[in-house]
Amino acid sequence: MSYSEMKQIEELLEEAYQSEEIEEIARITRQILELDPENPEALMLLADTLEYSEEKLELLQRALKPMRSMMEEAGLLNSEELMDEDEGLIYIGLLQRLGFALLSEAHIEEALGVAEEIISYDPEGLTLGKTLMYRCLVELQRFGEVLERAMKDEEVSPARQHSIAIATFMLSGADNASYKALWDAFKVGPDIPLYILGYVPEPDLDSIDEQQEEDYNFSILFEDAWTISQELANWLASATILFGMLTGRFLEEDKENFLVLMDSLGITSFYEKATQDMGYDVDALDAESFDTTVLDMLRSNVYLPLK
Repeated sequence: MSYSEMKQIEELLEEAYQSEEIEEIARITRQILELDPENPEALMLLADTLEYSEEKLELLQRALKPMRSMMEEAGLLNSEELMDEDEGLIYIGLLQRLGFALLSEAHIEEALGVAEEIISYDPEGLTLGKTLMYRCLVELQRFGEVLERAMKDEEVSPARQHSIAIATFMLSGADNASYKALWDAFKVGPDIPLYILGYVPEPDLDSIDEQQEEDYNFSILFEDAWTISQELANWLASATILFGMLTGRFLEEDKENFLVLMDSLGITSFYEKATQDMGYDVDALDAESFDTTVLDMLRSNVYLPLK
């Protein structure tokens, strides 16, 4: 490849990274691939313009081999310093994209292998490696391993807490341990279960903050994880309706429907008891403090039927 072609590719890549238009990114990356058919960054960026599909997965898999070769040549592959370098961060970005694409296309064991590689480079937990790892273990129904990994993981994250809650219930059913684990999952993102179940409208991504967007994106990732069994789905639904009613999360016109659902799930008496036990001035608390107070109350007592 000539120097002028290399320079042109460099300029086109910069243009693609700066663009926010999907069609424009696709056009630019295809132009790059005409000059260099195996350019890993162009393949990765082109994959970003596609929904999850086999086509997207194939582009990312094509990008992996030349990207790994670049890491080897730079002496970064299997190096603790990989994430200190710009090209290393691009490699991690590719691995993350590849891992979630594999998960989406039901190549779970392969996705788990990618997650483990990401984690090996990321002792500080800056990537989505652990999130992918937990999601894969849940999908594989390796619940004992979920709990083993979580015990060694000091980072309290939505992926960790939701995976613990799912694994604990699937291993022991509705007991005290799974009850507490369930509310611990709520604590890391009170709106996440509501998004998972579709009990509240989808947020406007243009008007929410970064944390709210992360919570919503996480809910999409773990939505299917809570449907492993009908009992598990009902377990989450019961807690979510209870929490939503106590904190005023639902639209007024929907409350009657949720009261009917509570009755069918056998939690009406628990809701009435929780309402009576809320002996504090709601108006004196901000929204975050209110959620925390309600969750502390729910976790410290029993407001769902246990076995």
